[in-house]
Amino acid sequence: MIIKMYTKIPSRENSTKLRATAGTKKSYSFNFFSAYKIDGNSSFLLSFSKSYFRFPQPEINGQTLNRNQFRKNIFLKYSYFDTDVELSAVDVKRGGFMGLSFDASPDYSNIQSLDTYVSVRQKFDKNTKFVFSYDHQKRKYREMNRQSDGGIFVPGIYSFFNPPTYYYEDLNFHKFAVSLDRKFKKGKNSLLAGTFLRYYFQNTSKNEYADSSGVHDLKKTLFRVKNFYIGSFYIEDSYYIDDKNLFIAGLKYDRYKFYGQKSRGKINGRAGFISFLNHSLMLKGFISRYYILPSMILIESSKEKLNPIKSTVFNRGKVQGRKK
Repeated sequence: MIIKMYTKIPSRENSTKLRATAGTKKSYSFNFFSAYKIDGNSSFLLSFSKSYFRFPQPEINGQTLNRNQFRKNIFLKYSYFDTDVELSAVDVKRGGFMGLSFDASPDYSNIQSLDTYVSVRQKFDKNTKFVFSYDHQKRKYREMNRQSDGGIFVPGIYSFFNPPTYYYEDLNFHKFAVSLDRKFKKGKNSLLAGTFLRYYFQNTSKNEYADSSGVHDLKKTLFRVKNFYIGSFYIEDSYYIDDKNLFIAGLKYDRYKFYGQKSRGKINGRAGFISFLNHSLMLKGFISRYYILPSMILIESSKEKLNPIKSTVFNRGKVQGRKK
């Protein structure tokens, strides 16, 4: 169920709903939803779903590839005055599809993941907001493939003459995030200023593979990015030239550091113009200059230190809607 629950307002929903669906290919889902305003200062929203998704199963090299998925979701939001607390968990069990097998058709592959999330958002006034969140993902992956089919391609240890035939990993990934921003309005200017800090770290509970010579422990030998942080300061001004024309310009400074590397800083910026031609037509154009940081998995699989990719983007377009 791909629904952003935080966009729903409990006082507007003010109901309890049950829904069950079934597909012709034996997929099904069960959903429970309840949201109410408790009193003038508090409200809650609760959602639970359990689903099974059955997908087409192609056949490659005599093997049927499985990516069917069992999924359970729970989401709870409680609001009290200007404080919002959100809790969520997603439990997924699914086939690994092509996995890491050299011939893209593993004999067996399976993924189990559990994602949990908690967030606290506090509004101090109409213009100041503070957010703290913590996200934890536990992922277990298991795969088997015969040596005659090329085994399993595990980056860093794969050998064509003695390929891995079994691979298992049990990883934990954590993310902490804190942000604070404030809006300032004066005359024709609307200024947004803020800062955020994100800290990521992962630890390995178990990581091993097997080949013709036996079982090997990868927990200490395979390089992994243990942690990563990024801190940012940003400022953006919206200047109202008149009632129909708006100029926007902003800068963001990022300071980041990957495990085993030195910290670095980059400046990102964008500027744009929005024009409301009438009640149903709007024209806009933006130019952005920013840096794309390499992902943790790319750093782990690369033999060299990776640098951010510089990117310049031009966006233009028009938005047309119905006149009210």
